[in-house]
Amino acid sequence: MKPISVTISDFPTLIGRGQIYVDKTAYFHSLIVDPSRTYFFVARPRRFGKTLMMSTFKAIFEGRRELFKGLAIDSTDYDWKKHPVLAFNFGKIAASSLEKFESTFADVVKACLEASGYRDYDYAKDQ
Repeated sequence: MKPISVTISDFPTLIGRGQIYVDKTAYFHSLIVDPSRTYFFVARPRRFGKTLMMSTFKAIFEGRRELFKGLAIDSTDYDWKKHPVLAFNFGKIAASSLEKFESTFADVVKACLEASGYRDYDYAKDQ
């Protein structure tokens, strides 16, 4: 039997380690391809899989079909076209003061843009 992870919330890592993943990709596919759905608000209780869900969406939009072998979305008509993905993790933003919040928020956004390959932005002009 595959092991169950209670600590991994990164989809590629979970799949790469051969751990149990409850397949929700059929639902994700229906959200992605429905033209009437433009915006999504994801509200789930703490420790209820939000990070894993976002990591799964990120892998889908990055076109990483090899991770989804045997899962529901792999047998759909999804085109697996690669899309740019900006994945912000605001969990590390300090909020002890407005100045600290603004500084760490800017650092998180800059790091995310750089990680995605977006390097043309002139940070200095906004300072």
